Amino acid sequence: MIYFSKYITLFTFDYKSSTIFEMGLSTILLCGVWLAYSHSCLWIGSEMESGAAYTLFSKPVSRRDYLFGKYGAILLVVFIALFFLSACLWWTLLLLKGWGGEKTILASVGLIALEVAILSSFSVIFAIFFSPVVHLLLLFLIFICGHIQFYLSRIWEGLGFLYILLPDLELYNPLFLRESFLSWKYFIVVACYAIFYIGFILTIGWLIFRRKEFA
Repeated sequence: MIYFSKYITLFTFDYKSSTIFEMGLSTILLCGVWLAYSHSCLWIGSEMESGAAYTLFSKPVSRRDYLFGKYGAILLVVFIALFFLSACLWWTLLLLKGWGGEKTILASVGLIALEVAILSSFSVIFAIFFSPVVHLLLLFLIFICGHIQFYLSRIWEGLGFLYILLPDLELYNPLFLRESFLSWKYFIVVACYAIFYIGFILTIGWLIFRRKEFA
């Protein structure tokens, strides 16, 4: 899809490269989130439903190791996919003459990877406690609210608590950030925020998970 986007943008004239760039980043983000959801359902949800996870817990495998291990495996698969999708976007843009935004792609994909990592932590927790349909709806709700929480808090001050409960995913949206913000300093700050939030979500999920009784 990323490669064929250069044919979709035939009538954008001087904005062809920027349009392909924006379409490519959106595709990479959506693919990353979908991979996190599908693999968490496949590797966690299916094991919970079939009872295979209970066999693991009867062995010397703690629920903490299970939770963090699954998250690490899902993140590895997602990051590998993001790497190949990013390479495809870079190659597609390289075919366009006069484009030299390699550093912009690297910074933008880095932000997307951090956003997907945050959403993956939610996906892992949802896969343990909810059905695939509810899991998908909750993940979609987190995705939407995480991007519009700033505007929601402006509309109604009572929604200010969203800054504490939900991650500010708009920090990782390269399409709405100026190139001056795409610096190493900014990336380090948002990376620390992502690591802290992922640790917080996984810890809360583990505390609930270890008290969960299985029939």
